[in-house]
Amino acid sequence: MEQKNTSITTLQIVGGRACLDFANTVAARRNRWGPDLLAAYDDLIDWAERIGLLDRCEVGELRERSRQDPGAADAALASAKMLREAIYQTFSAVAAGLDPADGDLAAIAEKAAQARSRQRLTGNRRLGYGWSWAPPAELGDIAGRVAADATTLLTDPSRLGRIKECFGQNCGWLFLDVSRNGRRRWCSDADCGTPARVTRFRERMRSAAGARSSSGT
Repeated sequence: MEQKNTSITTLQIVGGRACLDFANTVAARRNRWGPDLLAAYDDLIDWAERIGLLDRCEVGELRERSRQDPGAADAALASAKMLREAIYQTFSAVAAGLDPADGDLAAIAEKAAQARSRQRLTGNRRLGYGWSWAPPAELGDIAGRVAADATTLLTDPSRLGRIKECFGQNCGWLFLDVSRNGRRRWCSDADCGTPARVTRFRERMRSAAGARSSSGT
């Protein structure tokens, strides 16, 4: 998994929800932490475009804003990373059957409220109505939209029991298990599931060989 996730452009999108994939912008969380794939605000834009949180016009607006005010862009990135850790801690706890920390929930709720203040109801009777984001895009919009997605997921009882944390070595990624039996253990079978099975097989072979050696057979 490590070699396939060395940058935002090669990062695998396996979480099933924007908020979970946002937590997964740290390449590994189990046994070790990092590397952090959000090295610059442009990485945050690239990720949001890949995940579908921004349209092409918003991407252009945010790139221009970040160039005009790099200090504000850096601050927005730092704030987004703090939100990312609150999201990871929250859904890691949910995956383990525990209650998230109040502070993490409050951090997510605050960002989500800020984001929703920039939503507007649009549409018509013939085509239907829906929420859209008020232009122009602001530097904090990406984090806000991720937080809004996190609160939507947290308040969906049918989904909470499907949130999992990958058991792969040097992984710990979060994902929404939409498999029929709800028993998925890996963020990606190819990157974490297969290596884990190979490791277990080798351990069994070594154990069996050791047992035969001890018995003198």
